[in-house]
Amino acid sequence: MRKQKEEKQKDLQNGSANKPTEEFSLDDLKMYWRQFAFKQKSAGLETLFSALTVNEPYFNEEEMLITHHVDNLVQLEFMRSHEADLVQFLRASLKNYDIQMKCAVNQSEDSKKKMYTGKDRFEEMAKRNPNLETLKKLFKLDIDF
Repeated sequence: MRKQKEEKQKDLQNGSANKPTEEFSLDDLKMYWRQFAFKQKSAGLETLFSALTVNEPYFNEEEMLITHHVDNLVQLEFMRSHEADLVQFLRASLKNYDIQMKCAVNQSEDSKKKMYTGKDRFEEMAKRNPNLETLKKLFKLDIDF
């Protein structure tokens, strides 16, 4: 605790307490998030762009914490290697230097299930649109490829 108090006092002396902490909306956060993502895409960082756009960021106002979930460890590593740049960009754009960020791999059931065969893809689409089953029967289509 003593070290934390000393660090806060040093920050106050260095002028970091004078940095802005303006409020912002989730829409503002998403807008600047996408802006950063497209800058990375134009710079040739397609994997980072993909990691940034795979899911929307979640913002916890009480903790000033942005949480972003990615699909796999490769995307997580890219996010972590560019996290400082992203946080710095968001802090400057949103004029709030209290923002923190955390990245994690998505553990939901939807992200774990991958469709590998044509039959799996067809079954997933048929759940969404039952008319596909009718077309399959009407035209005697073979989906097992």
